[in-house]
Amino acid sequence: MSTDVMTELIIQRSPRSLARIAGVFDFLEGLASGFGQIIIPGMLVVAGNAAATAANILAHGSLFRFSILAALIGIACHVVWIFLFYKLFKPVNRSISLLAAFFGLVAVAIQAFSSLLQAAPLIIMEAGQSFSAFNIEQLQALTFMFLRFSARAFNIYLAFFGIWCVLIGYLIFRSTFMPRILGVLEALAVAAARSLSFALQPNRSRTRRTVTDAVAPSVRRER
Repeated sequence: MSTDVMTELIIQRSPRSLARIAGVFDFLEGLASGFGQIIIPGMLVVAGNAAATAANILAHGSLFRFSILAALIGIACHVVWIFLFYKLFKPVNRSISLLAAFFGLVAVAIQAFSSLLQAAPLIIMEAGQSFSAFNIEQLQALTFMFLRFSARAFNIYLAFFGIWCVLIGYLIFRSTFMPRILGVLEALAVAAARSLSFALQPNRSRTRRTVTDAVAPSVRRER
């Protein structure tokens, strides 16, 4: 018996059991990604201070590496529960379930790109002679720049994730095997995620000034 046939039988016999399994992976993804891409970076990044941020990353290298590992674990869990939710809600509305899976996978790809950008500061600060052409202020500015790019990519991920939440919320609301209130809560879940992300990210205007102030002197010297 093929995997697809077995999955269909499980859905038909006990859709709530599959929903619980998907919910477990959903929780694990939220926990891992929350710590890996929001909470731990928010603890190490000092708004408007590239030097302090770089020092924190070097001093807490193990913690920063753990945040990257947690982000990757979250991405793996994300792929699993997108697949499970697609299988679960395909009988409700195949087209919308497929559309939700598409937006979910796009979101995962952007989330993975954000985690790669997050790893760049640690590589830069520990590269040694590989970045000898840059002075310490420029290296610190680069770490800030990649962290800023990572934060921007994560916000774009949240936008696609929000579309997924709305579509899945609609499918939950239309289903007969899950409480409708869960559909409403799922559709509103992205608002809480965005609020947490913006609350823990460093001030963008101060970050922009720090990068500019660090790079501009070297540009003037080259001229």
